Amino acid sequence: MPFEVIGPIGASLTAQIDKIRCRRILLARKTMVCGRRMTVEEALIEVEHLQKLRHPHIVQLVGSYLQGKKFSVLLYPVADCDFVDFLEQVLDIVQETPDMKYRAANGNRTVTAGTLFVKSAPQAIASMWHFFGCLVDAVKYIHSTARKHLDIKPGNILVRKHAQAAYGYRIYIADFGISRSFKSLDHSQTDTHIRRTPKYCAPEVWEQDVHGRAADIFSLGCVFMEMLTVLCGRDLDEFVDFRSQSGQGSGAYHESIDQVFEWAEQLRPELEDCFMYETLFQTFESNVSMVPKINGLHATLQMLARNPEERRMPIFQKGELVMESCSACGDIPEKFEYFEELGV
Repeated sequence: MPFEVIGPIGASLTAQIDKIRCRRILLARKTMVCGRRMTVEEALIEVEHLQKLRHPHIVQLVGSYLQGKKFSVLLYPVADCDFVDFLEQVLDIVQETPDMKYRAANGNRTVTAGTLFVKSAPQAIASMWHFFGCLVDAVKYIHSTARKHLDIKPGNILVRKHAQAAYGYRIYIADFGISRSFKSLDHSQTDTHIRRTPKYCAPEVWEQDVHGRAADIFSLGCVFMEMLTVLCGRDLDEFVDFRSQSGQGSGAYHESIDQVFEWAEQLRPELEDCFMYETLFQTFESNVSMVPKINGLHATLQMLARNPEERRMPIFQKGELVMESCSACGDIPEKFEYFEELGV
C-alpha cells in the first residue's frame, strides 16, 4: 500500500504507533508483532469492534493488514496527545491562571453573571469541562451496541486540537484490544479473565469476578476524579499519595475507594466556587423532564460505588441517545482531512 511513514507517535508493551500518510490523509498506524504474547486472533479483536462502532468520540478504523508476523491497524484521526499529557497541560494552565474560578467557557465572547464580569477561559480548560459529557456519551454508545470497553483510562483516551471543535479540542476513546461483546443489552455480565490495568479497573474486574458494563462506569469515574482534581489546580501525584494511604499502597482506585471519597470532599468547596462547574457540570437525576439536577461531583461518586449495581452513568442530556452524534457537544464523526488542508 502507498504509505509514507512520517514518524513515531508512541509505543506500548505490545504495539508501536506511527504517524503515516496514505493517499494524502494522515493516519495512525498501530503495529503489533504476533506470537506468544499477542496472537493474530487477539489482534483482530480491536478491528472487529471498531468495524461496528461509529461515534464522534471514538477513533475510526480505516483498515488493517498482516505482513509476516506484523499485524497493523490504520486509525483516524491522528491525535496530538493522550489524556495523560493533556491533563498535565491543563494543570499548568489552571495553576498559571489565578482567577480561573471566575472564567467561563464562552469561546471568544464575554458574559455577565450577576454583577460579576466573566472572562473567557483558555480553550483547553473550556474543552475539559465539556469532555465530561462527551466521554459519557461515547461510553453510553459503546454499551448500546452490546459492548464494553474494559480498559478505560487516560492512556487510552486521545485529544486533538481541532478548528471546528466548539472549544478548540476534540476527545476520542481508543484501544479496544480487550473489549468484549455480549449477546443482548440485558445480559452484559461475563466472568472471562482479561488483561487489566490495575490502577483504573473496577473491584470486580481486579478480583476476576463476574463483571458487566458497570466496570466501564467505575473506570470512567476514576478518569473524572482526575479531571476534577486537575481543574481544581491540584497535582495528580498528590492525589496518588493520598490514595496510597490505603490497601497495598499502590494508589489503585479499587483498593482506595474511601480515600477517593475523602479527596472528593476536599475538592467540593473549590468546585462549588467555580463558575464553569456550576454551569457545565450539572447532571439530571433521570431522563424524565422536570426532575432535579445533581452536581457533577455527586454524579462522579455514584460511578465509583463499590457495588456494581449501585453505579450510575451521569445524565447530561434529557431524552434518548442519538446514534452517530454526541448529545453533549453535537459533533458527528469526522470526514477525512487531506494532508494539504492540515498545513503539514
